[in-house]
Amino acid sequence: MKTENENTVSSSKGKLTARKSLKRNKQENAPDEVSIRLKANELYNLRTEAGINGTPDDDWYQAEKYLRG
Repeated sequence: MKTENENTVSSSKGKLTARKSLKRNKQENAPDEVSIRLKANELYNLRTEAGINGTPDDDWYQAEKYLRG
């Protein structure tokens, strides 16, 4: 027969496993650096051709967001 503490620990382990699984899925779906770099370069070219101000960091973050969906 399990005590209340054993049930809590068991539940906590289940939550921890679920969190690790979610984190792993996010990492697997994360775009690689080359993909981000190419998209950021594309965004940079579009931005500068349109005469819009911005920074390479802005292009990088926008590329990451776009590729992650």
